Amino acid sequence: MQVGSPTSRVIATIATADSPTPVIGGAAVLATSRDIAASAQTVLRADTFRTTSAPNVDAIADAAGRGVDVHALVDSANAADDDAFVTRLGGLASATVTAYGDDPFKQHGKAISRDGVDALVASDVSDAKSMHRLEMGVRFGGRAAAAFDAAQQLDAKTPHDIADAAFDRARAAGVVLNDPHHDRHDVSDAVKALVDGASNTLLITTRELDADGLAKRIAAAAERGVATIVAAHELDDHDASAMRRAGVDVRTIDYDAALARDVAMHGTLVAADDHALVTTMPLIKRAIDGNAHRRSRELGAIVDGAPAHAFVDAARGALALQSRS
Repeated sequence: MQVGSPTSRVIATIATADSPTPVIGGAAVLATSRDIAASAQTVLRADTFRTTSAPNVDAIADAAGRGVDVHALVDSANAADDDAFVTRLGGLASATVTAYGDDPFKQHGKAISRDGVDALVASDVSDAKSMHRLEMGVRFGGRAAAAFDAAQQLDAKTPHDIADAAFDRARAAGVVLNDPHHDRHDVSDAVKALVDGASNTLLITTRELDADGLAKRIAAAAERGVATIVAAHELDDHDASAMRRAGVDVRTIDYDAALARDVAMHGTLVAADDHALVTTMPLIKRAIDGNAHRRSRELGAIVDGAPAHAFVDAARGALALQSRS
């Protein structure tokens, strides 16, 4: 996909040969995460923010118990929430738990992968609360899984040239990362490029949108004739007004009401024409651009064609459900 902005790049998507499969709904995402853990033969990598789903903790711990090398990346600030998970893995010889880093760094990317051949990048992979949220993820294999596996192994000590090469390979395979340790903003770049490059339709669903720069890009899409919908649980009033004036269909959805219907939006979907990005990143300035106070590691997967349409259909269905509430 060649996007319209002169500063934008071609958006690479996960190839059909890598079997990108949409995973939609909290129950499905958690079940897929467990399936990957259960199938691991040599190596299992879990990038988590909160690991509170007991069956998912069991699945990861069981993999370590049968001798699989388990590498869990957790967020330092969530030590209390993850205590049972970290303690469980800490007693297993085959498990290693790594905290991404103290403030201002935040590990907010969620994914699970095995053996470099099977991966899930999703809005969540391990939180019990996911059962009542409209989680979205992409399961994939092949070249994309191998490239993502290499990117998952990077840490703050990895030389920047080696890290950049790994991030580039992942991006070329349709998997994008924001990693403040290495000053990478590939998820952020993908969001901006998709919005700038939309020619017919643009649908954005997210828990939170508070970024005037992005709001201006979305407004510009509507002004050039793109049919644009933005739905969020939390939305800056100034941004909402500016987008509405430009012709954007802006919808603020009550989070508790959506949670009661199991369709609360957790991650972010940016669907432009036949392409869709599913990402853990909220559309807020500190996540998109990073700042000195809070910089977060985020993950995303980009698909096109039928998988992208599946995400759009699910999002539109959830929005229709909310409009009847």
